[in-house]
Amino acid sequence: MKRFIGYGLGAGACLLVSGLLVLQNPHSGHAASGSATVALSGTPSVSITNSPTISLAPSVRIQPFQFSSESIDIDDGQLEVSETLDVPAGKELVIEYFSAEADLPSSQKLLELTVGTTVGGNTVTHSFIPTLTGFTGGPVPMFGSTIDIFVASSVTRLYSDSGAGSVRLGASRNAASLGGDVTFHLSGFLVNVQ
Repeated sequence: MKRFIGYGLGAGACLLVSGLLVLQNPHSGHAASGSATVALSGTPSVSITNSPTISLAPSVRIQPFQFSSESIDIDDGQLEVSETLDVPAGKELVIEYFSAEADLPSSQKLLELTVGTTVGGNTVTHSFIPTLTGFTGGPVPMFGSTIDIFVASSVTRLYSDSGAGSVRLGASRNAASLGGDVTFHLSGFLVNVQ
């Protein structure tokens, strides 16, 4: 019972301090300006320590980035297709979201979608697994049959140095007959590098 009373007094002290802080500055612009730490031991006492203000404003070093490719044809006879993306000089690209859609002749499978990035001269290919999401109801002249629709999307964190062709987007399928197409979408930001 004694322990319960001690905790009750400690909680009451916390509420009192919180109320005093709000009454002291009730309209602080709704911005985070620090934090309060409460320590309880033995007879309840309160200790408040302020931390420095943390700014949530975006840095001028970071510029939002979005890319959407045109529809890239996968021609009759091709198993895979790719496109490169240039990262401007003096910048580093951070890709935070990847998505792609592909249309293939019915019964063909989209095997994988890839994003290759280069950092420090080292190129690494990252794979994203597509999912069959539907099909068209009738024949499409370009494909010679109905089409299957594949989609992939993922939150990610990929980096690429600046340079021509430093990002490579790719798609591969299991059969080379008839045509298809794929579209890529990237979102993230560019960072100024020294």
